[in-house]
Amino acid sequence: MWLWWCLWTGYEYTGLARGGQQIDRLKKNYSKAVELLVQLASLQTSFITLDEVIKVTNRRVNAIEHGQHISACR
Repeated sequence: MWLWWCLWTGYEYTGLARGGQQIDRLKKNYSKAVELLVQLASLQTSFITLDEVIKVTNRRVNAIEHGQHISACR
């Protein structure tokens, strides 16, 4: 009877009904958020590494274009 009254009056989102289901949903959403943050951190690390490689390559290309030895740029 209580659950029916909560659903009928719109209290299902106030925490007065189905608390266990809301906690389960919260745990699933939290787990998904953590997974996404780990993926984001991995991508960020990859982008930083890629940026460093691009900078080194640009220095080498500039050295070749200006007639300098590549080893002198290091």
